[in-house]
Amino acid sequence: MKAKLKDLQVAAQELNAIGIDPEIDAASTDVEVLFAGIKDSLSVIEDTDEFTTKTQSVIDEVTEIVEADKVPEEKPKRQVKPVAAPVVAKKEVVEEDAETTLYDKVKATAKVADLKAIVEEEDDFKKIRKAIDTFKNPFILKRAMLDILEESDPKLATGAAEKKAAKTAKKEVDPNAPKKKNPFVKVAGQLSNLEVAEKLLSEKADPKTIYATFTKVYEGKAGADEKYIKGRADIYMKIAAKGK
Repeated sequence: MKAKLKDLQVAAQELNAIGIDPEIDAASTDVEVLFAGIKDSLSVIEDTDEFTTKTQSVIDEVTEIVEADKVPEEKPKRQVKPVAAPVVAKKEVVEEDAETTLYDKVKATAKVADLKAIVEEEDDFKKIRKAIDTFKNPFILKRAMLDILEESDPKLATGAAEKKAAKTAKKEVDPNAPKKKNPFVKVAGQLSNLEVAEKLLSEKADPKTIYATFTKVYEGKAGADEKYIKGRADIYMKIAAKGK
């Protein structure tokens, strides 16, 4: 990787400062140990976490490497009869392309520049185009884009929550335990986060009212503490202000 040992150590120190558990051995001189620690911390970085430019570059580079490792190897092509080969190959390619959704495309994109390009290309994100220059952190921009898609299709939010739960579950699941309902599934007709912000902006709500409103929006969400909610509220209020 391009990042130097010193850059990795500083990045580890900044990540430890936001309270990741377990902490990274920031004093280590082993690049692989530092890389593994930073890689493990990617899943716990919050949208509101801020880092120095160098550390953000390290996080971006590690993210790109991780995303690149997720790309499946190309399967060898099956041998077919010469006459049927061109037709079969064409159909297979079309079917594979059709399976790639915009949601998957956003999730697989790591760089800020590439995410911004998607915002410009896809009308689903036209609400945040005017505020696109306010996004510097790829995690924050990606989360805002995924929020928009999940608000328009509640099934995406449900599917994402179920995949994350299955991936991060470490304890054995009791087969007899009652299934819990996901409290974050968007309800049809419910205002999106951006619409809530636009409404608050039109009413010239004061900061106290804004934070109280978003506290209700994120009520019951795991990890949604005061800092998290305030950060989300600030992001959506900025987007709403840019869109006027």
